[in-house]
Formats: sequence, C-alpha cells, structure tokens
Amino acid sequence: MKEIYFIRHGQTNENSLGISQGSEIDSELNELGRIQAKKTGKYLKKYRIKGKKFDCIISSPMKRAVETAEIIGKEIKYPKKIEIFDELIELRHGKMSGLAEDNKYKKKIKKEIEKKQKKIGDPIEYIYEFDMDKYLNSKFDVGIETKSEMNARSKKIIDFIESKKCKKILVISHAGIIMNTIKKMFNLNYTPIGNLSNGKNCWISYIRLDNGIYKLVSPPDSTHVGLNHRMRSSKLPKHNPDNFLWENFRDDTLKLVCLLL
Repeated sequence: MKEIYFIRHGQTNENSLGISQGSEIDSELNELGRIQAKKTGKYLKKYRIKGKKFDCIISSPMKRAVETAEIIGKEIKYPKKIEIFDELIELRHGKMSGLAEDNKYKKKIKKEIEKKQKKIGDPIEYIYEFDMDKYLNSKFDVGIETKSEMNARSKKIIDFIESKKCKKILVISHAGIIMNTIKKMFNLNYTPIGNLSNGKNCWISYIRLDNGIYKLVSPPDSTHVGLNHRMRSSKLPKHNPDNFLWENFRDDTLKLVCLLL
C-alpha cells in the first residue's frame, strides 16, 4: 500500500492580501505561513508517522512550496533531500496574476463569467462541464492554464507518484494543481472539501493507493492547524477570516477566475 499526503503550501503575503499569484509570482512564506508549516510538521510527527516514517518528500519548485516542505521535513526529521518535481508548479494565471479582488480587469472578467453563466443557464454545464478558462483565453487572451493543460500535468504527477518505490509520500504543492490531480485520480468533476475553518493554507488531503485502487481518506482539510501544538514562538499572528475567500477554487466558473489566492 502507498500512502500519499497532498499538502498545500503555507500562507504568503499575497494570500493574505487576496492577490492572485499563479506560477508567475514566486512568493515566499510570510510569518503565519511558516507557523502553519511548522504546525503541520508537528501534527504529522505526532499523529501520522505511527512507526512508519515518510520515505519521500516531493515539492513544487516554487519558493512557497519548497520552504513549506523544508519546515515540515525538519519537524519530522526527514533525513533525505527533498525532491523537486516541476509538474507540481502552480497553475498559470496569466494576466490575472498579481491582481487583487478590486482590480478593474479582474472585475471585468468576473462580469463576463456571470454573463456567460446566465447565457448557458444550466448550472451543471457551466459549473462542471464548460471550459471557462478556454473561453476566457479566446475572448480576452488572459493566458490562464486550461483544463486540458491541467489534466496533462495531473496525469504526469500521478504517473510519477505511482512510479516511486516510496510507500509514504508527502507532496507539497499548490491548491489548483493538487485539486485537479485528486479529480483525475478519482475521475471526478469536483473535489470534495473538508473543514477549512483553520485557513486554506497548509491543508492536507490523505489518499491511499492499494492494489491499483485509490481511496480518498480525507479531502483537503486544515483542522490540524488549529490543534494545540507546543510552539517556541510566544506570540502567533492572528488569522483573518476575511482572507479565506474560499470561492476561489478552479473549475467552478465564478469560483474559478478569482484564481486561488
């Protein structure tokens, strides 16, 4: 059996400000993001090792993912070098990268999405079937990574994970590509979401692969970040729930083009 833990990177300043990043912005973790990563490492060490240590840590090449992986690796006393896999990089956000929610261009895109949704009418079609990214690219030349591009990357990620001899794997990456990869693993149009009341950074999704069959044990969930871990830092920054903006997960049309802070 192979155990796979997908983990989204810790918070960045762009996350906290509601700014779309994408693969175009190679941001670092902020103070809260480092604390989230440390808490995640402590959680994994205390509850998830259970006599069977992690034998692979694979990360996106982006700074926010690598730093998250390094902090977690230090907490769980991971002895090997973290492996970088380029296909785990964040989704391409094109002209949306670097834009805040109140940006005029972003508002224009949202308005166009709402208009297209109204024209289509059928919510199943416009939420789960229609390729809004492809439509927006053709109409506005936004440069967003399309479904077909995401699916091609996700297949490479799945093949890479399956090819590894490791039995217990941490994969640190970005929300959009992780969510899409989970969908591909289970042939879904939508990824289930767990409890994100403790933030949408450093969430974990735990999956088992046994005899060629995937089992989603837990969907993306950040409950562990709220556990009472012993931390050396005497004062932790407060989390602002106004920064959650959970509507921003790809593939949900209006949720889609807010583009994963």
